[in-house]
Amino acid sequence: MSHKITFRERGQGPLLILLHGYGGSVHHWESIAENLSAHYRVIVPNLSHIYMSSDKLFFTVQIEAVAKFIRENFPGEKVSLAGLSYGGGLCPGDWRPSIRI
Repeated sequence: MSHKITFRERGQGPLLILLHGYGGSVHHWESIAENLSAHYRVIVPNLSHIYMSSDKLFFTVQIEAVAKFIRENFPGEKVSLAGLSYGGGLCPGDWRPSIRI
């Protein structure tokens, strides 16, 4: 699976990953991420590479791509997730969303 997920990062503190909705972008979390970065290390991945891929991925494979992204970029760290619509559905099994919007 070679679907590279890039991300924006800001702030310090407990790790909080914000997952945008289908057809969305990192920009949808911009003002919220800015406010949260006063208390959290906020990560906002760009998920468009997994839902706009030329090789269509089953939803379960998309979830695994997010899980792999978390494992590879934040090994051993406690992770909280918040998902907007599609982003909430992508929260991998062991990582249940802290917030669903």
